[in-house]
Amino acid sequence: GFVTVANSGEDFFIRKFDNYQYATSSRSSQSFRVSPSFDTVAYHYSQDGNSSGIVIADVDTREILWGTSRISYVISDWQPWNPYGTAFAYIHTLDAPRSPRFPSTEIAIVQKEESWEAEQTTNFNDSSGTFTQFMLKWSIDGEKLGFWLINTTTDEARLFVIDLESEEILDLCVSLSSYYSEIFWSPNSTQLVFKSENERIMLIDLEKRQFTEFDFDMFKIIAWLERE
Repeated sequence: GFVTVANSGEDFFIRKFDNYQYATSSRSSQSFRVSPSFDTVAYHYSQDGNSSGIVIADVDTREILWGTSRISYVISDWQPWNPYGTAFAYIHTLDAPRSPRFPSTEIAIVQKEESWEAEQTTNFNDSSGTFTQFMLKWSIDGEKLGFWLINTTTDEARLFVIDLESEEILDLCVSLSSYYSEIFWSPNSTQLVFKSENERIMLIDLEKRQFTEFDFDMFKIIAWLERE
């Protein structure tokens, strides 16, 4: 299970959540990912040793709302939920790794409409090679998902954005070799920034389709600051 800690200003309140159906502790750092709305939680499950996967459950009732038995995982250093808890992204493994570092994968996105049944899957694997996704990052408005698409043979990475509202997949025409920078979204979700392999800061404006490069090689990107 997991615990929550709340601070009223003077006292701390600790609440424990456990007894979720078929929950497994084999991936301790990745097992439970609570949505920002705190009404649902996603976790890895294992049932009788025969099937495993990811489920989404109600935080309080423990009722399972959605699940998949496909070989899937959530990377521990990124947030799979969008900022409103209305969409959940995970990586589905298609086959055994063809590269020492990366398996062949696709992105799957589950959205909350009337229920959690809707699912959008993005598979980039074709005759030109097999690919995996890395450094997934939701935009602030919860409608876009940025990620690096890595060729498992050459290690070349290209930057893509999935737009859930327009149902478009945008190739931002950025390519890196064996270097995958974290993506940072602007507060209005129209721009993103990252560090290139030559340590330059790259700014991409999605609306204007405009690229700007900054020569700040001694700086590290931490976050966007919203100006008033």
